[in-house]
Amino acid sequence: MGYYFSRIFATSFDHTKERIRSSLKDEGFEFLFEIKFHEVLKEKLDITFKKYIVFGACNAKYTFEALKADNKIGTILPCNVIVQQLDEGTIEVAIINANAAMLPIKNKQVQQIAEEVTEKLKSALDNA
Repeated sequence: MGYYFSRIFATSFDHTKERIRSSLKDEGFEFLFEIKFHEVLKEKLDITFKKYIVFGACNAKYTFEALKADNKIGTILPCNVIVQQLDEGTIEVAIINANAAMLPIKNKQVQQIAEEVTEKLKSALDNA
């Protein structure tokens, strides 16, 4: 089982970013943070890096259920999504596989939540 799902888009970076964010919102996810690693690397290390962002997506309903089932689950939340520019006009979106992330947690309720979240994340990626 891989730890992420990905898809390649032949559009601009900003357009791809907005497409995946919109698709995730349609699946009930909100966004808690966005980290622009290419800007951080430039500022902190003076390294020029391809456009690469990570944002944390959270579905409040599932997050609440998971927190009730295991109060340490926050150590591996939220669901991270990356958008990275491979080439001009070639953008990859990768989303965590919640099933794989929750595999070490031996709690049937958490596993069920992970399955549902995984289906929503895959649907968002497919529909972006």
